[in-house]
Amino acid sequence: ATDLIGNAMLYARLWTQDTGGAISGLSNAATAYTLPNPPKGLAFTYVSSGALAFGWSVGNNSLPVEYKVFLDSDADDPSVAESPFQDPFSPALLGVVDLRPNTLYRIRGLARNPDTGVSSQLALLGSTYTYAMPALAGSLSASVTSATVRWSAGQNPAETEFYAELSTAAAREPVMQASGWARETSFTFTGLSL
Repeated sequence: ATDLIGNAMLYARLWTQDTGGAISGLSNAATAYTLPNPPKGLAFTYVSSGALAFGWSVGNNSLPVEYKVFLDSDADDPSVAESPFQDPFSPALLGVVDLRPNTLYRIRGLARNPDTGVSSQLALLGSTYTYAMPALAGSLSASVTSATVRWSAGQNPAETEFYAELSTAAAREPVMQASGWARETSFTFTGLSL
């Protein structure tokens, strides 16, 4: 089988032959476009706790064709953001701000023939998490053998994990104890001998 270029025009002709070998004249000719190939080659150019920027490559398609990408945080939700339909000669970039921290975002895309309205399937181009926001400073209370540090998760979702360290030096090194990664917003260091 030969791989076809997406959005290519196909032409078909048909003849018939009877059992005696007589061949008919040419039937009506038919034309159709192959489905366009969706965009590909997702590349993130910027990731932070509240923003993403990314680009993509055009699929292997004949002209005319245009591309559109969608940013989703859940396959069931409507898109968080989407690009307008763009021709293959426009910059294939999209930047989105005001996103939730520490959240998985998926990028999907499709191609469409603007003359016929026929679109490719919506393809998953890739995904990434936005970064978690730094924990908001809290309090540190200590006794002779223990110390408890508390902080605020800020706008981070509940599944965000935090890591705390305790030191007696202002430079915070060397580290006496570490909490390990945990979802709580406080940790008590025990067994201290100050």
